[in-house]
Amino acid sequence: MRLRQAVTAAAEELAALRDGAREANGRTSLLVRVRDRLNLSAIDARRPATRDACVAADGDAGAGGVVTQLRVLTQRLDRAEEALRRLEETAPAESERRAAQTALAARIPIVTSLIERTLQDPTMRVSVVLATRNRSSSLRTAINSVREQDYPVWELVAVDDGSTDDTPTVLSEAAATDDRIVVITRPHRGVGAARNAGLAAATGDIVCYLDDDNVLQPIWLKAVVWAFERQVGLELLYGARVKDSEVWWEQGDDALPHLNFEPFDRARLEEGNFIDLGVVAHRRGLAEARFDESLNGLGDWDLLLRMTGDRVPLALPVVAMVYFTNAPGRITTSGRQQEADPLVRAKLARRQARAR
Repeated sequence: MRLRQAVTAAAEELAALRDGAREANGRTSLLVRVRDRLNLSAIDARRPATRDACVAADGDAGAGGVVTQLRVLTQRLDRAEEALRRLEETAPAESERRAAQTALAARIPIVTSLIERTLQDPTMRVSVVLATRNRSSSLRTAINSVREQDYPVWELVAVDDGSTDDTPTVLSEAAATDDRIVVITRPHRGVGAARNAGLAAATGDIVCYLDDDNVLQPIWLKAVVWAFERQVGLELLYGARVKDSEVWWEQGDDALPHLNFEPFDRARLEEGNFIDLGVVAHRRGLAEARFDESLNGLGDWDLLLRMTGDRVPLALPVVAMVYFTNAPGRITTSGRQQEADPLVRAKLARRQARAR
């Protein structure tokens, strides 16, 4: 029971730290409060005596005995203390990051409201690259989200990567009713190759991306054109996304959709991707705008690492898309990302070594 109470106390305090509720009290007081709640000092003082007493009473030092259980508990407490120490060290930077994230997110309704009321001459053409395979059930919704855009000058380059369901029928019907939809059918070679085929066929001034299980917000293409028109030298930007909850069986805030949008941080991007491909827009023809077809996952992360190697993207405070988590066969849950992770990091390390 005591261990359960200690774990519960730790979880509550660490959650409060992540949510920013304890930031005003300072990291030192947080550490003291957690140690007091867990009674770590008393546990430290009693460890030897408790172990000796158990050995004398039980005499069992085997794998299933009390001594082994105490040893495991000691190791767990040591790890908890080390994790708490790391949190103490990183709390100031995390607090600053969250403050910047909050300030950036607060600009979304302001910028969105202005763009909604801006009259635009449709001088730029936007290409939306959509790679799809065996997702006919959600594909229509994705396509319709492009057709419902507030900005009319676009083309949707839909690449069927060897589907075996009725995806070809869905695509052909869409193309027959809207000449802005271009369909490319090819044998199955993976999402990277499919996206490269879409990039090769794209004719727009600007390129955006869409997955077949997500939807674009109606204002997104208009916002993209607005940003590129205002900044002539701009080559790359990203927006915000609303992500559906993956813990729908829970209750409270964790079961609600949430916003993903953070200021650009190259160092953080090198640690792991925090920008979804569906919120990215870039000028067509960027030298780095090609996917590594050898990667079975994390191709978007690899692309962003290369595209931001010598340029800083604009963080555009507009919600670009809604990201759903209930589609079957998602790369995120397939294990392919874990397999690709060391490959992407190795590529980054080689580029960094060449740049030295």
